Amino acid sequence: MNTLIEQKLAQGQSEAQVLQSFVAQYGEKVLVTPPKRGFNLIAWFGPYIAILAGAAIIYLAVRKWVKQGSQSVPSTRVEAEGEDEKYQRQLEAELKQFGDRGFR
Repeated sequence: MNTLIEQKLAQGQSEAQVLQSFVAQYGEKVLVTPPKRGFNLIAWFGPYIAILAGAAIIYLAVRKWVKQGSQSVPSTRVEAEGEDEKYQRQLEAELKQFGDRGFR
């Protein structure tokens, strides 16, 4: 390709003409960067859109989890307090039995 470019430039073609002849022969894939028009816009903006969409999904999921977590805490805490009292009474009874009988 370098030799072909040198030949075309030596024949008097401009850089733009040489570039257009390569695009005509090989298509837009021969360019270092695709032009910013048409379907090629996906190549330019697709990654940014995907990152923003992923961040939005993560934000919404975390917000939902936090909201669910804050709603479920009070109901389980009330049940836990009742369970704590039950186990506290059981512990006191066993300690009293242990104190009365000793170890074995």
